[in-house]
Amino acid sequence: MLKPILWSPPPVPLPQRRPILFVDRDGVIIEDSHYLNDPADVRLLPGAAEGIVRIRRAGWHVVMLSNQSGLARGLISAGQFAAVQSRVDSALAEQGAYLDAAAYCPHGPRDGCPCRKPRSGMLDLLAEHLVWNATVSVMVGDKRSDLDLAVTAGLQPFLVRTGYGSVTEREGIPDGCRVADDLAEAVGILIEEGQA
Repeated sequence: MLKPILWSPPPVPLPQRRPILFVDRDGVIIEDSHYLNDPADVRLLPGAAEGIVRIRRAGWHVVMLSNQSGLARGLISAGQFAAVQSRVDSALAEQGAYLDAAAYCPHGPRDGCPCRKPRSGMLDLLAEHLVWNATVSVMVGDKRSDLDLAVTAGLQPFLVRTGYGSVTEREGIPDGCRVADDLAEAVGILIEEGQA
């Protein structure tokens, strides 16, 4: 059976019912370079580290969920993916930002896997490590698949205009989906609304 992969599971289970900010990687945390396979090309998006730091200080977990079909397509090797993700983690750490956990789907759109967004397999896997209240947790992404996952899982959908976000906004977003220019602004909105 095809399964999602935990890149960085929590060191111990974190059962506290804290809200979680689920975030996509490419186009939300880093520039979307289209099948990124070289860690030297990792570029944090403006506001990404700032937003992660701020929301974690407010008591939230931050968890990355990422479709990585370049692995199934043979465009990214497992070693290249690991090197890129390690660089993402270190680039965030350099600015005091850390992910509580990260999961990715290594399959292609035709593989029929249960973990490729908008399906919920990555959330199902993470449920073994984290407990969250969906009604106060948020999924931030730049693609419709991120937003549709949020709706399916009962999370609050939040679109950022970085990456493909502006295109996604023009093409249509789910009812109740909020929109921000970047991750820092999205976090600011959550804090202003008293959610964080």
